[in-house]
Amino acid sequence: MSRRVMVKTILEPDLVGRKLFFWGGGMKNDKSRSAQGNYFYNSEDSADDPGIDSRSPVSLLSDILDESCRSEAMKIVIAQITSAAKCEAPVLLLGETGSGKDYWADIIHRNSKRFNGPFVTVNCSALSSELIESELFGHEAGAFTGAKGRKKGFFELAHGGVLVLNEIGEMPLSLQSKLLTFLDTKEFYRVGGEKSVHVDVTVIAATNRDLSKDIDTGAFRRDLFHRLDVLTIRIPPLRARMEDMWGLSKKIWQDLVKEYHVPETLALSPDIIQALSCSDWPGNVRELKNVLQRLLLCNDYQQYILGSISTFTDQQPWTHTVHFPDGKSMNDIIREVRQSILFEALRRTGNNQKAAAKLIGVSYVSMRHYLRSQKPG
Repeated sequence: MSRRVMVKTILEPDLVGRKLFFWGGGMKNDKSRSAQGNYFYNSEDSADDPGIDSRSPVSLLSDILDESCRSEAMKIVIAQITSAAKCEAPVLLLGETGSGKDYWADIIHRNSKRFNGPFVTVNCSALSSELIESELFGHEAGAFTGAKGRKKGFFELAHGGVLVLNEIGEMPLSLQSKLLTFLDTKEFYRVGGEKSVHVDVTVIAATNRDLSKDIDTGAFRRDLFHRLDVLTIRIPPLRARMEDMWGLSKKIWQDLVKEYHVPETLALSPDIIQALSCSDWPGNVRELKNVLQRLLLCNDYQQYILGSISTFTDQQPWTHTVHFPDGKSMNDIIREVRQSILFEALRRTGNNQKAAAKLIGVSYVSMRHYLRSQKPG
């Protein structure tokens, strides 16, 4: 059974945005440093690393469908993901921030014939315009100041596997034409190179932008869009798949329990799930995970849960109008606003002072001090 080995990134200026995974053998038994400045860990070093997955690819999609994708919207996505995993064509993942585009790109890789090949993800918005071409396509020695030797880019590092181009809408126009040429020919030139390089890579592009609007404004090439738009998968926002809330929350919760080594007796009750289902979740699955982390890591779990669910689910906007009558000083107005914020925080948390303090970002001691100094209006 092949195992997943993560290549951890060294935080150097020319390596920002690198996240690589390799499957299968070919790694040394000890830690070694590559020419790109990444440290490789073999499966013995990272046996307990969550990045390693020894499950067979066949079981993954069925597990996901049973656990957290029962809604009609996600059944469509699963069918599309299955089709994408079976072919070598480019895939375009569309969805709001936090909806899980990275996750689904990973699932496509795990269930594809390229399961034993590299899985490389690149955030195009994290790379500077001066370095992005070199990062993606590599460079030859002397191509520019500081290029002391040949360097492989992400496309070469992903040879035999999958390359994910996150935030594809942020890619400079000058580079979009080079990407288009690669998609047509599977070949490219390194920066400063005279010989074409051929690589076998499946490209998955992802974005939260409306590329059609970018095409109209000239920020994105129409021909590149059509080349990527072979298999387009729209990941629905969490608010459009509330039927999945129970299975999804349970799955995330179980993963967090294992990650933080907390007692497995801590479980999500139906009341908590119902409360979580009342939110629109503008941050989508990522926001849900953050909320579950906060619920799990609080000191007094049961009391905190019962008293503060509304902290995370009350998404109604709140406003306070400040009046300037004669005789009121600046300090009086500030005291009035502070009092209103405190009482609103207490209302949203069911008068739980600890939860209210967390909500407005102050300590419990400060909250008690503020309450003692305020007189209800």
